Amino acid sequence: MVSLVITVMEATNLRETEFLGKQDPYVEIRTDNVVRNTTVKQNAGTNATWREEFRVTARGMAGSVTFKIMNKNMIKDSLIGTAMLDLNQVAAVGGYMDTNLPVISDGQHRGFLHIVIRWEDGDPTCYP
Repeated sequence: MVSLVITVMEATNLRETEFLGKQDPYVEIRTDNVVRNTTVKQNAGTNATWREEFRVTARGMAGSVTFKIMNKNMIKDSLIGTAMLDLNQVAAVGGYMDTNLPVISDGQHRGFLHIVIRWEDGDPTCYP
């Protein structure tokens, strides 16, 4: 298992999914069997700022992290878009990455998710 620290900074230029008013986005972070959520940003619309840090584990650097950007609704939350990060990319740059991930929905670009991720345990290059 590897320990990672992920900071969800902000999302920009997101697809608008709310018909009335502004959307209330949050981010679901998933690695293997671990799921964490940011707080909901009420009425943030297409741009939201979190700056929230999460410690998560993954089975190894061969895995990935999935970020689902969701719109909080009273009945059922809706998907704004998804961003993915291959953990091999983090290992390849020494265990630290500050990046804007493209947010994709229905095969279309739907904005960016700015994240910072760092390896918390030792040397990331020694794990497959």
